[in-house]
Amino acid sequence: MLNRNTKLSVVIALATCTFLSYPAYADDNFSVQRLYGSDRYETCSNIANYFQQGQLDSVIVASGEQFADALSAGCLQKLGNYPIMLVGKNIKSSDKTLGYIENHLKKEGTIYILGGEASVNSEFERYFKEKGFNKIIRLGGKDRYETNVKIVSKVDLKEGTPVIVANGDNFPDALSIASIASYKGYPVFITPSENLPNEIEEKIREIKPSNIYVIGGISSVSSNIESKLKEVSQNVVRIEGKDRYETSINICKYFNKDLKNLVVASGENFPDALSGIALSAKFKAPIVITDESNVEELKSYIQDQKVNEIVILGGENMISKNLEDILNPLSLKSKAQDFMTCLLNKKIDEAVKGLSTDLKSEYGESIMKSCFSSMSFKGMDTKPLDIKQEKLPLGNMVTLTYKVEGLPTNVDIKIKYDNDEKVYDFTSEATPGESNYKLPTYVNTDNFTEENVAIGDEKYKLPGVLSIPKGKGPFPAVVLVHGSGANDMDETYGDTKVFKDISAGLASKGIAVLRYNKRSNEYPSLTAIDTKLDLNKETVNDAVDAVKLLKKTEGIDSSKVFVLGHSQGAMLTPTILKDCGNSGAAGGIMMAGPVDFLDTLLEQSKYLNSIGYMDEDNLKYIQNLYDLVKNNKDFPENISENTMIFHAYPYYWLSVKNSTQVQDAVDIKDPLLILQGKRDYQVAASNLEKWKSMLKDKQNIEYNSYDKLNHFFIEGEGKMTPEEYGKGNIPKYIIDDIVSWISKYSK
Repeated sequence: MLNRNTKLSVVIALATCTFLSYPAYADDNFSVQRLYGSDRYETCSNIANYFQQGQLDSVIVASGEQFADALSAGCLQKLGNYPIMLVGKNIKSSDKTLGYIENHLKKEGTIYILGGEASVNSEFERYFKEKGFNKIIRLGGKDRYETNVKIVSKVDLKEGTPVIVANGDNFPDALSIASIASYKGYPVFITPSENLPNEIEEKIREIKPSNIYVIGGISSVSSNIESKLKEVSQNVVRIEGKDRYETSINICKYFNKDLKNLVVASGENFPDALSGIALSAKFKAPIVITDESNVEELKSYIQDQKVNEIVILGGENMISKNLEDILNPLSLKSKAQDFMTCLLNKKIDEAVKGLSTDLKSEYGESIMKSCFSSMSFKGMDTKPLDIKQEKLPLGNMVTLTYKVEGLPTNVDIKIKYDNDEKVYDFTSEATPGESNYKLPTYVNTDNFTEENVAIGDEKYKLPGVLSIPKGKGPFPAVVLVHGSGANDMDETYGDTKVFKDISAGLASKGIAVLRYNKRSNEYPSLTAIDTKLDLNKETVNDAVDAVKLLKKTEGIDSSKVFVLGHSQGAMLTPTILKDCGNSGAAGGIMMAGPVDFLDTLLEQSKYLNSIGYMDEDNLKYIQNLYDLVKNNKDFPENISENTMIFHAYPYYWLSVKNSTQVQDAVDIKDPLLILQGKRDYQVAASNLEKWKSMLKDKQNIEYNSYDKLNHFFIEGEGKMTPEEYGKGNIPKYIIDDIVSWISKYSK
């Protein structure tokens, strides 16, 4: 019940003002990373691991010594997102890519081998069969052009599908278009420079394309070929440049109006880029080739597109460290560091320019300037120890780690940028240690997929993750609702992730799960200074929005959406169900839900005092809070709405005092499953008996208690203390009990 994610207001004296900004920048916003290995095959394996770390239904195997066959592989992505694995002349030289296939391809999976035995010799087929892979399909012809047709013919293309035509004797143009063609579903046909092969022409005529895109100048694909293509379609567009590098940029400009990611590869050597075709297609990131003579054009394209992320393929012998260094200063990492320097030097006017419209309109620039002026960074080093950037569903976050004199841990400054490159929130916290969290052994990640979603209104949109079982739906679904404190979507505490355990466990069993960052986690600044924040704003409204989102999501059974709350979220589950309405949620699961928030706060404080984890002064403070709110019928009379009382304003405590969860539980018709650990000192086991007493007249409620489980529903022994928190997983029998109950009400 107590806030387990207290911010470091001691380090940065922000009072109620915990947001920051940076000087307004008009240019781009991206991070740069490199995928490489000791050779082309290890690079291929590392790209594949980045592409997909789980189990695969299929892989594509092509020669790493020749480029033509792999260039045609993009259209196979219509069959599924399959990595392209390059192999050498023999098994020994290909051990890295073969190792990836053995570790990631399902035994019943398919291996597509591109080209004849001159490209990928029969030794590889024998090897795969010896390893237990029996579904092997070779797509090869007498030459690269017949192979090209066989690969394209493997895919069921609709009449009118646009096609690409590029030179098949030199790789750059076809390589530059390959990923774009792949994610758009356009087949790439390769040709000699002067004459279109008969089999290629016949296949193009069979497709009857609505558009034909010719890549490269007339020295790559002749005007004679272009004229022949115009007999097939009147819509023939040639995309070219003065050289292969300008052609590559022009391809991106033509096809990618709104894409935010980019892959950079060598224009002098093909293997790394071939390995990256599937990766690029999956993330809708065009491949740009370079020999570093086109750096200015590359930078200009990045700035115009406002690229979020760049992936460099290959080591420094392919793409130099110099180019990486040129690109990196354009990233948010560099800008965030410049911003912190600006803030330390009290350049307040510049800082305010970077705030989001919501922040400036909600509180006014004068208040922002006052808050920034009052910030103190005493003891903090001027240069960060580390800077990290991560993509969020709603924008980006840059984390700067600083050493602070007098503190035992480092401090993370986290700045959140929206998609308009404006700061919408800021927070600081102790740098977490290396996480040792592992998914429970009962989770089967092959049984479900995950996708990013967002819930809520435009002002408080919250990022979330929807775990969806594989197979034929519609599936029952669950919304997870957090306990008190600024919880993330996983309910992370140390090495425990309660909601991630539950989500993965239920999704493994055929139940979809939606989890999301709590409002106070995603918007700590706005919630911290909101004097009208109450339980509805903090928790209830967002949970109701999450239920609404699930009910209209494809693949979800809209009549079987349940709410699962933990701790404070469990307490509010009846209220959430009530606010969802009669045709809203199908039922609720309450894990360690207190009957009364204030009673529980006092009880846990007394217990912590009794075992030496809370001193008398803090206990007295809690007792005074309890008396002020709970025992004072006139609360909050004569108390200013701006007065902070135990981390919250009076309006919040009034909503706690007047919360209606017990009456709501009595009134709703939805079924409830109430779970309680007997080793829970935060929400004592006696709460289960209180719920039973208050709901004794209701028929559709089930109660389960567990001897060994603490507040996080993790097993422990002996005296209950905070020391046992932060490690372990929710046991399988909890998942089984929840699945059994949901199944009962999903028939």
